[in-house]
Amino acid sequence: MHITINLKMYWAHYYRCDGSLGTCPSAVEDNITLTTGTAQLMDHNFNSVVSYQYFTDKLYIKISGFCVSCGQLTLNWFLLPSTSTCSTATTVSGTFPNNNLQQTLTGLTLQVNRGYKVSIQASDMRNNAAQLVCTGVVHIKKSNHNTG
Repeated sequence: MHITINLKMYWAHYYRCDGSLGTCPSAVEDNITLTTGTAQLMDHNFNSVVSYQYFTDKLYIKISGFCVSCGQLTLNWFLLPSTSTCSTATTVSGTFPNNNLQQTLTGLTLQVNRGYKVSIQASDMRNNAAQLVCTGVVHIKKSNHNTG
């Protein structure tokens, strides 16, 4: 009996994340802790951090450490010029389709001889947003070499 009660309490605690468990008052919700991580622009094999590349239509990003204590984690990205502060002020943005450590942003129009960085913002199921995290800068070069 004691084990059954603990199991019920465990499940009530687990599902209270969204405040919609049938046996709990609807106003009861668990706190959600949102943790930011890090993001790095990588070569196309995800082996090393890059400072320049020749691709003008994609960026390769390695993310790690982002987590949420309850519910679903959403990671939004924002493409920025290298001179910009870390922000969400851009017309080129999106949401990562999953929380894999290796992400490829495709369909971009990156200009040769310009630098770019990506800001990432994590949010929880209640749309609470964590502090922005920015990658380093990558410069787009016209070259026969892949990245560096």
